[in-house]
Amino acid sequence: MLNVFEQIHSWTIEGDYRDSLVRHLRRDGYDVDESGRIRGGSAATLADIPLEQLSDPSSIYEHLERIAASTDSDPGVAISGARALIEATTKLVLAELGEAYDEKADVPALVKAAQKALALHPDSLAPTRPGVEITKRILSNLSQLAIGVAELRNQYGPDHGRTTAVVGLRPRHAHLAVGAATTYCRMLLETLAARTSA
Repeated sequence: MLNVFEQIHSWTIEGDYRDSLVRHLRRDGYDVDESGRIRGGSAATLADIPLEQLSDPSSIYEHLERIAASTDSDPGVAISGARALIEATTKLVLAELGEAYDEKADVPALVKAAQKALALHPDSLAPTRPGVEITKRILSNLSQLAIGVAELRNQYGPDHGRTTAVVGLRPRHAHLAVGAATTYCRMLLETLAARTSA
């Protein structure tokens, strides 16, 4: 559906109509960039994250668009996309830092490796640092957030050929998983940007 609006937005139509369309899209949580590309939901929340330090951020955008398109209409797909976003982000961070990783590694291993590479792992903190215990607890919970999304996907995502229908899965569950994934990925990508610009 967003592709249709992008096409309409690209037409040479009267400014008032185009402005009205953009205003309505923004009111509904979507963002329209200068090129007319529309991003919504979680994609809009990550639009301001510095991705220019990545050699190729296209996979991040692809995951965000898939998540945005499915969060309200297909929660299982959105949850699966949230997990894929975490996996892709951790792999990209490791690649950008020149760290080797196993392509077949599971999410917990990738989360640990990426956080260690960025000095965001609880074990990476100096024991004498002020507030170290609180910071360790927050970083540990950050890891668990990402791992929890992966576990939720294993339970509810469509990727493992379930033989029974999922009961009770609602958009609010997808919003929780997507919010957790985007918070996690934002922290990693902002930390990577800070390290590479220093």
